[in-house]
Amino acid sequence: MAQDLGLRVEENSACGIYEGYMISLYEAKGSKSVFFNCPFADPEDDALSSFDISESIKAKVDAYAVTDYGISGMGLYMTSRAPLAEFKAMIDWAAQLLKDNGLPGAEVCSSCGEPVSGKKVKKVTDGTLHYICCESCALEMLERKPEAAEDEQPANKPFLSILMAVLGGLIGAAVFIAAYFLLPETAEERTFDGQYIIAILGFLTAFLVYFGYRLFSKKKTAASVVLICLITLVFVLAAQVCASMIDFYRTSGRDLFSSFGIVFPMHFAVEDYFKPMVLYGVIDLMFAAVCLIIFLFDVFAPKKANQPKSYTVSQYIK
Repeated sequence: MAQDLGLRVEENSACGIYEGYMISLYEAKGSKSVFFNCPFADPEDDALSSFDISESIKAKVDAYAVTDYGISGMGLYMTSRAPLAEFKAMIDWAAQLLKDNGLPGAEVCSSCGEPVSGKKVKKVTDGTLHYICCESCALEMLERKPEAAEDEQPANKPFLSILMAVLGGLIGAAVFIAAYFLLPETAEERTFDGQYIIAILGFLTAFLVYFGYRLFSKKKTAASVVLICLITLVFVLAAQVCASMIDFYRTSGRDLFSSFGIVFPMHFAVEDYFKPMVLYGVIDLMFAAVCLIIFLFDVFAPKKANQPKSYTVSQYIK
């Protein structure tokens, strides 16, 4: 499609002059986007044009499967999930919309709005977006240094992170075990198997481990994921073993932890005790896994905030 429009294909996008505007085409997450570089220099003077353009795009959201759009000081972007033919039609329609609203194109600097031509025309690249600028504005954009973002987060403290994760696991396991004391002591009094309900507390244990670890460690690494998962695994399974034994003591009318040397190995050697314990343990881990998937999802997500702009400037020949 880029070649059909006469665009130049670059590393992450395609760009070129089309219908009098510098446009950038790029794909992300299954959607196609186009950016029209044109100056909306004065928010007050261009407010009416911006409003008209915005309302016109809203009217075409369904027709062109538009999922996102926006107007900035240096252009208009539109994102669509439409097929290529409809996406091309959307580009043509948007270019005409800009012309109808008097927005200048590649004949002016998109930063200061002054006319540019010849060797004074510079193309400024910012990731997937491309801008037409005059020499002075291109130089200004190139030399612009983003202010260093102040990191107010506490420094990473691995030892404290692990310690707090273990503490969180202990609290979660204690709550899990305590819940078993709420179950009726005899089988006749149990109208349903409440242990399935208690299994939900596996979610709580995983959350407390995650929360405890992240209190003192903001660094997002694969190692942190492994540690959080391992600590969660240990405490969820340990809590289930203890809870199963406590349930045995209560339902059999024995004193807690009496004959421990016999009762503990019995839960692993006798099938009638081992199978239910494994079943409940698996369910506990399922709830814990759901929690970790939810809260660890951002661990490998790229951090977009506070990223400095990396501009490149090149000579552009129309």
